[in-house]
Amino acid sequence: MPGNTTGTGMQVYWLKCVRYEVINSNSSAATKQPLCGGNLPCLVRGTPPCVVGAVNPCIPVVEGIEDLQLAYACDGCVGTEDGVIDDQVGGTAGQFDAADFVSNNAWNTGTFLPSTIRMAQVSIVAREMRRRLGSENPTGAQATLSTPAQFQTPDHNPTQDAGYNATTYSRQQRRLLTRTIELTNLGF
Repeated sequence: MPGNTTGTGMQVYWLKCVRYEVINSNSSAATKQPLCGGNLPCLVRGTPPCVVGAVNPCIPVVEGIEDLQLAYACDGCVGTEDGVIDDQVGGTAGQFDAADFVSNNAWNTGTFLPSTIRMAQVSIVAREMRRRLGSENPTGAQATLSTPAQFQTPDHNPTQDAGYNATTYSRQQRRLLTRTIELTNLGF
């Protein structure tokens, strides 16, 4: 490649912001809902902004996703880097617990930097998109499966959403999956 300014043998990293967004019935009907092709809710991904008409509009990834949360545990964002996940407000002092994961935070200001992130926690709430046939149920019997209580990710309670209706919410089966990932590429 002519004009190579990185030098031979240098590692080159490509950093790109990818946005994941849940589109649901509360999302803009004109600019966001069409991204799901009529199958709400759905998870989309792309380069911001995730709206119809953007230069690179987001594309649907999977339908039925109602909530996605990414939370991070860090070392060095509160105090000094010492090889131990930092305690955050609200948890048990000196113990690693759920409160030590930080979400809804700008990770590019002050001491909250990407280089301090040591673990990621991913929580997904998914719901069925169609009624199950009798043979698809675990018991083989036709049954009405429902979610009696609200699935709540650490910082999102669906009862606080505009238009929430407990009766409507409980009529669909949902699953909550949470996984914690220890990061290994700490040299970035």
